[in-house]
This record gives sequence, structure tokens and C-alpha cells, in this order.
Amino acid sequence: MSEVKRVHEYSNDQITVRFDPNVCQHSAVCIKELPSVFDIHRKRWIDVNGDSNDKIVDLVKKYPSGALTYTLAQQPEPEPVAEVEPITITIVPNGSARIVGKVRIVDLEGNLILETEKCSLCRCGLSEKKPFCDGAHKRAGWQGEAHSQPQNPAYSKNIFRPGCGWNLPLSNLNLGETITHLSGDG
Repeated sequence: MSEVKRVHEYSNDQITVRFDPNVCQHSAVCIKELPSVFDIHRKRWIDVNGDSNDKIVDLVKKYPSGALTYTLAQQPEPEPVAEVEPITITIVPNGSARIVGKVRIVDLEGNLILETEKCSLCRCGLSEKKPFCDGAHKRAGWQGEAHSQPQNPAYSKNIFRPGCGWNLPLSNLNLGETITHLSGDG
């Protein structure tokens, strides 16, 4: 993994937008869809006053890598949730594994790398930001295989359990397959 860069914050009195360059895929979704806010030619490339908070929030929610996050100034504290929300992993054809849902990415020693609600993981092995995708698959023309069935029948679609590891090669997932995070001990 390359050098860890600091997370940048851009705020006004209503919204704070954070950019984490360590997980950015450089898909340019932000620049293409909201150039009044996101402009790499400015020294402070994110201008939270460049458009409405609603447009900024909408764009950040659909940003694929999770490199952009936001907090609203008067956002109430969320109520405790009794039920664990499912985690969805989508295998992008010839691309990353996109994860949506509250996840903690840890290294082999258990050190926290990232806690987020969405990110994109590298499947091609070419990323300079492993385990995160940096778009290297596009530059290299990498093509990932899609299996109609997992190659190892011992793998279950219900592989996530609190406190347990993840031992499923990403290449064994079907395109668009949903993996469910189970609550409880089972």
C-alpha cells in the first residue's frame, strides 16, 4: 500500500464534506456531475458553497468509492438500531468489488484501515492503494471473470458474522450478488 495521505475537510456553517484520497478511485464522478463544487484546478478543489447542500449530498451518496463523505451541521444523532443492516457487495464487471453497508476493513493483525458505509475493493491486484481500488484495472484493460456458481460449494452467501473474518476470494462472487451480514452468534 502506498503512503497514507490525510483526509481533507471542506466546510461551511451547514455542511462538511470530507475527501479521503487513500480510497479514491479517480472515477471523476464528482467533477463531471457537479463541477461548481468539485474543480481540481482550484487549490481548495471542493467548494461547499458552489451548489445546494441537497445536490452535494445526492452526489456524495452515489459516489462509488466512499472517498467522499458528508456531515450536516444540524443532523440529529441517529437512533440506536437493534437490527444489523445488510452489507451488499457488488462485483463490477471488469472492475472493483463495491461494498455498501457499515463495514470495518482491517489488516491481518486486526488494525483498523477504514470504517465506512461504502468503498470499492481492488479485484485485479494492480491497485497502488490496496486493498482499495484506484482504477488501475481500467488503465491496464484488466478483465475479471464472472462465475455463474461459486467455484467452491463450501462458500456460503451468508459469510459475514460479527467478530469473524472474511475468507471468500472476491473472484468467486457472482456479478451483482448480495452478501448478507448476519447478526447474533450463528
